[in-house]
Amino acid sequence: MEELRALAGRLAAGEVSATEVARETLARIRDAAGLGAFATVDEEAVLDEAAERDAQPPRGPLHGVPVAVKDNIDVTGLPTRAGSRALPGEPASADAAVVARLRAAGAVIVGKLAMHELALGVISPGVGNPLLPGRVAGGSSGGSAAAVAAGLCAGALGTDTGGSVRVPAAFCGCAGLRPTTGTVPGDGVLPLSWSHDTVGPLAATVGDVALLQGVIAGWEPPAIGRRGVRDRAPRLALWTGDPHPIDPEVAAAFEAAVLALRAAGVQTVERPIPDLDAIADLQIRIAGPEAAASTAAHLGVAAGSPAFHAATEALAPDVRAIVRADPGSAADHVRAIRVESPPVVERLEADLDGVDAILTPVSPAPPPPVGVGELLDVAGERRRTFFALTHFATIASVAGAPALAIPCAPGIGVQLIGRPGADADLLTLGLEVEAALRMALTAG
Repeated sequence: MEELRALAGRLAAGEVSATEVARETLARIRDAAGLGAFATVDEEAVLDEAAERDAQPPRGPLHGVPVAVKDNIDVTGLPTRAGSRALPGEPASADAAVVARLRAAGAVIVGKLAMHELALGVISPGVGNPLLPGRVAGGSSGGSAAAVAAGLCAGALGTDTGGSVRVPAAFCGCAGLRPTTGTVPGDGVLPLSWSHDTVGPLAATVGDVALLQGVIAGWEPPAIGRRGVRDRAPRLALWTGDPHPIDPEVAAAFEAAVLALRAAGVQTVERPIPDLDAIADLQIRIAGPEAAASTAAHLGVAAGSPAFHAATEALAPDVRAIVRADPGSAADHVRAIRVESPPVVERLEADLDGVDAILTPVSPAPPPPVGVGELLDVAGERRRTFFALTHFATIASVAGAPALAIPCAPGIGVQLIGRPGADADLLTLGLEVEAALRMALTAG
């Protein structure tokens, strides 16, 4: 499938109808059923919506464009199972707020996308990686990234609590944004962690991601694409002194990306790396108890009760272990949010002083092979797979900051972390970074 903005342009020009695009999209989805990217597709509803678009004057920038959403986001008439057989999966009676905004902009919702169960993982079992067959698609928004990468939709929505948009975007070779926490409405989205969740868009390019983000965040155009007041070359911070290993393939790709950006005029400065392990521990101490409470609410039982224990037997072992973990006291949870989290924000602000963003790899490792277990070998060191793959992602989640994943090599991406609230500035910078990386890849 062609890139989102190009397709939107052809639809707006009348070169192709929404119904034609929908039929072609549904055929591709059927042909790619083995990829496992989609959880639910109602072909009749898709064609009806496409016919409505053809009978209407243009409604917005996505008029007739096929978009799909993660299975923890409500779509009227479709079940919301969050990738879990434990949930009842009743058809949603209303669209989530983000889906309503997509429809108001003219999008055709083509289905619900597969995901790691309850958004509690980074693998998305059962979802293939169309870029690197035999490797995982990443998670928890694995279906969202796989569907975009395979051309099964022009854009997709995922959710990101600790890297769940950015990791699969990098693994599958597309762009993905974790917006500033609270800037995109979460109504109609099954929560994992109320403190750290956010809906985020995935698409083939940064420009396509920006268009989707503008729609779901309610921006008035033009929000991105201009340097604004910046009258100098971009300046990026690089973290140094990481005590943890990085896969040689990732290290080489990241070094090549940095060299390409410097050749394009980007300036870099070094900052000592924060204690990312401590931040990951803080995040799990916040998100873990919230995930247990949220899961209990989904199942209609009390967290920690015998009924909860019985109901969670249906969950996958890795997910079950998280929601059954000792939640600690309410005082511990409040302290983690109110006392321990603000210094993370302050540290990120300090690292962003005098620069436009922080540049890191998205993940220290490329996508592992399908069937990877609890432990992953990263440059000769065994680490827990979940924490290994999200090593660079968690700080933006705890700080509520925007973070953008951009491909730089097959299955490998760079991450730009920006200031909270400055999502449009980060996407504008992302356009420049993407252009430089593509130029380097073409030249290479």
